[in-house]
Amino acid sequence: MKGNNVTGKLELRWLPVVDRRGRKHMEARWVEVSAPASTRHAA
Repeated sequence: MKGNNVTGKLELRWLPVVDRRGRKHMEARWVEVSAPASTRHAA
């Protein structure tokens, strides 16, 4: 996939979606989340 710039990490999440008929259902979507902060601790 050329042209995709992902700076964080991807997570698969279930999100509520309403279709054109007004029916609500859940869909799995890939969402970009920011990378977690460093876990290093000062000694």
